[in-house]
Amino acid sequence: GNNPDFQTYKGTLDLVFTSPPYFDREQYSEDEEQSFKLYPKYDSWRDGFLNPTLTNAYESLREDRYLLWNIADIKIGKDKYHPLEQDSIDVIESLGGEYQGKLKMLMTSMVGVDQSKVKNSVKVNGTYLKYEPIFIFYKPKTTWLLRIYFVRSSMKARNNMINTRTAISGLVFITLMNGFVSVNMF
Repeated sequence: GNNPDFQTYKGTLDLVFTSPPYFDREQYSEDEEQSFKLYPKYDSWRDGFLNPTLTNAYESLREDRYLLWNIADIKIGKDKYHPLEQDSIDVIESLGGEYQGKLKMLMTSMVGVDQSKVKNSVKVNGTYLKYEPIFIFYKPKTTWLLRIYFVRSSMKARNNMINTRTAISGLVFITLMNGFVSVNMF
Protein backbone atom coordinates (compact mmCIF):
# COMPACT_ATOMS: atom_id res chain seq x y z
CA GLY A 1 0.00 0.00 0.00
CA ASN A 2 2.62 2.57 0.98
CA ASN A 3 5.42 1.25 -1.24
CA PRO A 4 6.98 4.29 -2.95
CA ASP A 5 7.21 2.36 -6.24
CA PHE A 6 3.41 2.24 -6.41
CA GLN A 7 2.98 5.92 -5.59
CA THR A 8 4.33 6.87 -9.03
CA TYR A 9 1.11 5.48 -10.56
CA LYS A 10 -1.21 7.66 -8.45
CA GLY A 11 -3.97 9.07 -10.66
CA THR A 12 -2.57 7.58 -13.89
CA LEU A 13 -4.27 4.22 -14.51
CA ASP A 14 -7.37 3.60 -16.63
CA LEU A 15 -8.26 0.25 -15.04
CA VAL A 16 -7.14 -1.77 -12.04
CA PHE A 17 -8.05 -5.47 -11.88
CA THR A 18 -6.53 -7.38 -9.00
CA SER A 19 -7.15 -10.15 -6.51
CA PRO A 20 -5.43 -9.72 -3.14
CA PRO A 21 -4.75 -12.62 -0.78
CA TYR A 22 -7.85 -13.71 1.14
CA PHE A 23 -6.34 -13.07 4.58
CA ASP A 24 -4.91 -16.40 5.83
CA ARG A 25 -6.79 -18.56 3.31
CA GLU A 26 -4.26 -18.01 0.53
CA GLN A 27 -0.73 -18.54 1.78
CA TYR A 28 1.66 -18.11 -1.12
CA SER A 29 4.82 -18.82 0.88
CA GLU A 30 6.20 -18.95 4.40
CA ASP A 31 8.05 -15.66 3.85
CA GLU A 32 7.75 -13.46 6.94
CA GLU A 33 6.65 -10.54 4.72
CA GLN A 34 3.42 -12.30 3.69
CA SER A 35 0.36 -10.35 4.83
CA PHE A 36 -1.06 -13.22 6.90
CA LYS A 37 2.23 -13.40 8.82
CA LEU A 38 2.56 -9.64 9.33
CA TYR A 39 -1.08 -9.37 10.45
CA PRO A 40 -2.18 -12.69 12.01
CA LYS A 41 -5.54 -11.38 13.33
CA TYR A 42 -8.28 -10.43 10.88
CA ASP A 43 -8.84 -6.91 12.24
CA SER A 44 -5.14 -6.07 12.02
CA TRP A 45 -4.94 -7.61 8.51
CA ARG A 46 -7.97 -5.58 7.40
CA ASP A 47 -6.51 -2.33 8.75
CA GLY A 48 -2.84 -2.98 7.95
CA PHE A 49 -3.10 -4.74 4.58
CA LEU A 50 -6.56 -4.75 2.98
CA ASN A 51 -7.31 -1.07 3.58
CA PRO A 52 -3.95 0.31 2.32
CA THR A 53 -3.89 -2.09 -0.65
CA LEU A 54 -7.39 -1.13 -1.74
CA THR A 55 -6.68 2.56 -1.11
CA ASN A 56 -3.56 2.37 -3.28
CA ALA A 57 -5.45 0.61 -6.09
CA TYR A 58 -8.24 3.20 -5.97
CA GLU A 59 -5.91 6.20 -5.79
CA SER A 60 -3.91 4.86 -8.75
CA LEU A 61 -6.97 5.30 -10.98
CA ARG A 62 -7.65 8.39 -13.01
CA GLU A 63 -11.09 9.90 -12.45
CA ASP A 64 -14.06 8.37 -14.28
CA ARG A 65 -12.42 4.92 -14.26
CA TYR A 66 -13.04 1.47 -12.76
CA LEU A 67 -11.48 -0.87 -10.24
CA LEU A 68 -12.29 -4.59 -10.48
CA TRP A 69 -11.60 -6.31 -7.17
CA ASN A 70 -11.77 -10.11 -6.88
CA ILE A 71 -12.26 -11.04 -3.24
CA ALA A 72 -14.62 -13.25 -1.22
CA ASP A 73 -15.61 -13.70 2.40
CA ILE A 74 -13.77 -16.44 4.29
CA LYS A 75 -15.73 -19.03 6.24
CA ILE A 76 -14.42 -19.36 9.80
CA GLY A 77 -17.16 -21.44 11.37
CA LYS A 78 -20.42 -23.16 10.61
CA ASP A 79 -22.22 -19.93 9.69
CA LYS A 80 -19.57 -17.30 10.36
CA TYR A 81 -17.36 -15.42 7.88
CA HIS A 82 -14.64 -12.82 7.82
CA PRO A 83 -16.41 -10.01 5.89
CA LEU A 84 -13.79 -9.27 3.21
CA GLU A 85 -16.51 -8.35 0.71
CA GLN A 86 -18.30 -5.74 2.84
CA ASP A 87 -15.04 -4.42 4.28
CA SER A 88 -13.83 -3.79 0.71
CA ILE A 89 -17.03 -1.92 -0.16
CA ASP A 90 -16.70 0.17 3.01
CA VAL A 91 -13.11 1.16 2.18
CA ILE A 92 -13.95 2.28 -1.36
CA GLU A 93 -17.04 4.21 -0.26
CA SER A 94 -15.00 5.94 2.47
CA LEU A 95 -12.66 7.17 -0.31
CA GLY A 96 -15.55 8.58 -2.33
CA GLY A 97 -15.80 5.65 -4.72
CA GLU A 98 -19.02 4.00 -5.80
CA TYR A 99 -19.90 0.32 -5.54
CA GLN A 100 -21.48 -0.59 -8.91
CA GLY A 101 -22.24 -4.28 -8.32
CA LYS A 102 -20.40 -7.52 -8.92
CA LEU A 103 -19.58 -10.01 -11.62
CA LYS A 104 -19.72 -13.74 -10.88
CA MET A 105 -16.61 -15.64 -11.95
CA LEU A 106 -17.61 -19.32 -12.11
CA MET A 107 -15.21 -21.78 -10.52
CA THR A 108 -14.72 -25.47 -11.12
CA SER A 109 -16.69 -27.65 -8.73
CA MET A 110 -14.96 -29.62 -6.01
CA VAL A 111 -15.84 -33.30 -6.00
CA GLY A 112 -18.13 -34.21 -3.10
CA VAL A 113 -19.07 -30.61 -2.20
CA ASP A 114 -22.75 -29.64 -2.38
CA GLN A 115 -22.42 -26.34 -4.26
CA SER A 116 -25.96 -25.30 -3.29
CA LYS A 117 -24.68 -24.89 0.29
CA VAL A 118 -21.74 -22.67 -0.71
CA LYS A 119 -22.14 -18.95 0.17
CA ASN A 120 -21.32 -17.68 -3.32
CA SER A 121 -23.11 -20.07 -5.64
CA VAL A 122 -25.41 -19.64 -8.61
CA LYS A 123 -27.69 -22.03 -10.44
CA VAL A 124 -26.72 -22.50 -14.09
CA ASN A 125 -28.74 -24.90 -16.29
CA GLY A 126 -30.12 -26.62 -13.18
CA THR A 127 -26.70 -27.10 -11.55
CA TYR A 128 -25.28 -25.06 -8.67
CA LEU A 129 -21.81 -23.67 -9.32
CA LYS A 130 -19.49 -21.83 -6.97
CA TYR A 131 -18.41 -18.35 -8.04
CA GLU A 132 -15.98 -15.75 -6.82
CA PRO A 133 -17.28 -12.20 -6.85
CA ILE A 134 -15.50 -9.51 -8.81
CA PHE A 135 -16.57 -6.20 -7.31
CA ILE A 136 -16.98 -3.26 -9.65
CA PHE A 137 -16.00 0.08 -8.16
CA TYR A 138 -16.18 3.41 -9.94
CA LYS A 139 -14.00 6.46 -9.27
CA PRO A 140 -16.15 9.46 -10.19
CA LYS A 141 -15.05 12.84 -11.45
CA THR A 142 -14.16 15.18 -8.63
CA THR A 143 -16.95 17.29 -7.19
CA TRP A 144 -16.30 19.64 -4.32
CA LEU A 145 -19.05 20.56 -1.92
CA LEU A 146 -18.45 23.90 -0.28
CA ARG A 147 -20.56 25.68 2.26
CA ILE A 148 -20.18 29.37 1.62
CA TYR A 149 -21.57 32.18 3.69
CA PHE A 150 -22.55 35.11 1.55
CA VAL A 151 -22.58 38.42 3.32
CA ARG A 152 -25.12 40.95 2.20
CA SER A 153 -24.89 44.42 3.55
CA SER A 154 -28.06 46.29 4.14
CA MET A 155 -27.48 49.94 4.54
CA LYS A 156 -30.02 51.98 6.39
CA ALA A 157 -29.42 55.61 6.83
CA ARG A 158 -29.58 56.14 10.49
CA ASN A 159 -27.09 58.67 11.61
CA ASN A 160 -24.93 57.78 8.55
CA MET A 161 -24.13 54.26 9.89
CA ILE A 162 -24.44 50.81 8.33
CA ASN A 163 -27.13 49.20 10.42
CA THR A 164 -27.30 45.49 9.59
CA ARG A 165 -25.34 42.69 7.99
CA THR A 166 -27.14 39.48 7.07
CA ALA A 167 -25.37 36.18 6.50
CA ILE A 168 -27.00 33.91 3.96
CA SER A 169 -25.95 30.28 3.96
CA GLY A 170 -25.77 28.44 0.65
CA LEU A 171 -24.42 25.25 -0.86
CA VAL A 172 -22.18 25.40 -3.88
CA PHE A 173 -21.26 22.36 -5.98
CA ILE A 174 -18.17 22.83 -8.07
CA THR A 175 -17.42 20.15 -10.66
CA LEU A 176 -14.35 20.01 -12.86
CA MET A 177 -15.16 18.37 -16.21
CA ASN A 178 -12.88 18.31 -19.23
CA GLY A 179 -10.99 21.34 -18.02
CA PHE A 180 -14.13 23.43 -17.41
CA VAL A 181 -15.64 24.36 -14.08
CA SER A 182 -19.36 24.01 -13.49
CA VAL A 183 -20.79 25.87 -10.49
CA ASN A 184 -24.27 25.21 -9.09
CA MET A 185 -25.62 27.18 -6.14
CA PHE A 186 -28.48 26.03 -3.92
